[in-house]
Amino acid sequence: MARPIRVLHVDDDSAFGDLVSDALEREGDRISVVTETSAEAALGRIETDTPDCIVSDYEMPRTDGIEFLESVRDKYPDLPFILFTGKGSEEVASEAISAGATDYLQKGTGSNQYELLANRVRNAVGQHRSRKRLERERSRMKFALESANAAIWTRDIETDAMEIHPNVCPVFDAPIESFDDFLTEVHPADRDAAEETVRSAAAAGESYSIQFRFPGDDGTRWGEMNGRTIHEDGDPIFQTGITRDITPQKERKRRFETLTSNLPGMVYRCRNEPNWPMEDVRGDVASFTGYTAAELESGEVRWGEDVLHPGDREWIWKDVQSSLEERGSFEVTYRIRTREGETRWAWERGRGIYGPDGDLEALEGFITEITDQKERERRLERQNERFDELASVVSHDLRTPLATARGRLDMAADTGEMSHIEAAQSALDRLDDLREDLAEMLRTGEVVGETEPVDVAAVAEEAWERVNAPEGTRLETVDSPEVEGDPDAVRRLLQNLLSNAVEHSTTDAASQGQKDTVGRGNAGTKIRIGALDDGFYVEDDGPGIPPEDRENVFTPGFSTKPGGTGMGMASVAGVVDAHGWSIEIVDAEELGGARFEIRE
Repeated sequence: MARPIRVLHVDDDSAFGDLVSDALEREGDRISVVTETSAEAALGRIETDTPDCIVSDYEMPRTDGIEFLESVRDKYPDLPFILFTGKGSEEVASEAISAGATDYLQKGTGSNQYELLANRVRNAVGQHRSRKRLERERSRMKFALESANAAIWTRDIETDAMEIHPNVCPVFDAPIESFDDFLTEVHPADRDAAEETVRSAAAAGESYSIQFRFPGDDGTRWGEMNGRTIHEDGDPIFQTGITRDITPQKERKRRFETLTSNLPGMVYRCRNEPNWPMEDVRGDVASFTGYTAAELESGEVRWGEDVLHPGDREWIWKDVQSSLEERGSFEVTYRIRTREGETRWAWERGRGIYGPDGDLEALEGFITEITDQKERERRLERQNERFDELASVVSHDLRTPLATARGRLDMAADTGEMSHIEAAQSALDRLDDLREDLAEMLRTGEVVGETEPVDVAAVAEEAWERVNAPEGTRLETVDSPEVEGDPDAVRRLLQNLLSNAVEHSTTDAASQGQKDTVGRGNAGTKIRIGALDDGFYVEDDGPGIPPEDRENVFTPGFSTKPGGTGMGMASVAGVVDAHGWSIEIVDAEELGGARFEIRE
């Protein structure tokens, strides 16, 4: 709706002033008029309530219309001013226009003169307001261009002449008067592509957008030109558009892409639907899912259907929706299925993105793989279980020899018989054996350190030097086994397995009356270490382990050897668990004893 027009009418004849006021308000329903009878009074009113237009008589006492106009122009150079006078002459009209009058109109005798005056007022005010709006738009445009480091331009397609605002292009800090001037500023490597794009768009009458490099004081910078082709009578005549410096945006994008490419996972934007359709995926998604970002963004692969583990889909949806109801962020840990069908673990943190009207538009967040962490947690739980078992066994096994030692010492004190002292000493020796085995068990139970390719044969030689093997016992390694592990932990594992093989073979030989120093008869104990497709084995020619005992072999405190503590094999299980490996006891078909198979 158009704004009202406030008119100040100045005429020394108050009766005529009232007439003009009534006539103008009748001719224009948006026009309101106030009247003053002198230039001095009018100037005072303008100071307190500036009108939209002044209509003034020419012949007035003390200050005539021209002098009044000059006073107005001193402070209000653009305020519409119409000289409405009964004295009609070219001289007065010329003088009025020279002094800055907006319009000149001679008083008449007919009623149509007020209709004419009302039209002149509306036109003068309309033009004044249009100029003010244009000035404001130009001011805003100038501010926007300066803030965005941009320039507006036009290009004559036929002559290649360019007009640019501001005159010195802020992008290049140089005057641009032609398309050649523009191309000169563009980096040589981008110049041909830029020219081809602009000229092709002109020939086809299309819009275009190009990005290009250009030299700057602080190195190479990036610019962008967006333009469209203007037609007249169906023919492309000129192009117009905007050129701006986009170096900061390019740098932010580069930093973001660098960040996401180095993240151990992916950032995403997806719709809030059960299949979680992805709209944007960045980062290293392929390394832990086997799927590419392009496959997820295109919908060829759906996160909720093809990647999420079926057993976790329902509760994840409920948890996320619950968090969104409170407009909070969400964190979920769940399983995924890779392209190869492998199950892995993922951790996700995200939040809802809401539009101006408060509607949920999308979800954005970060997903990373935590399979190794989950494996460490699982191994730690198993180790804690073993330590609990160990604590129970140690508590029991320590109580018995302690009670025996105390009882024998008391009896020795009462009877003086030395045989009680010898029995007490035997119980204390048992305590010492338990102490040594417990210390080794605790060392083995430590978390595995940094892993590397381990030559099992070389580490086995080191372990063998620490085994108290009888003369004639033989160790051989075949097939050059190798694993990825902690070399020290692997050495402890092998030392325990080799010691176990020697002790049980020697014990078996002794139980059969073979007391010679070579273990089982003249042949001696034979131990072999060899490679498996995914690990290695240790086997011997000893008595073997009955199938019914194999499940208990790695339990702390269990031993088939008389006087054994059972800690050594518990240590073996600890090393295997800490690496995430598996161990199985089977029969050694070739050597006839026990065979321990360790797989990665």
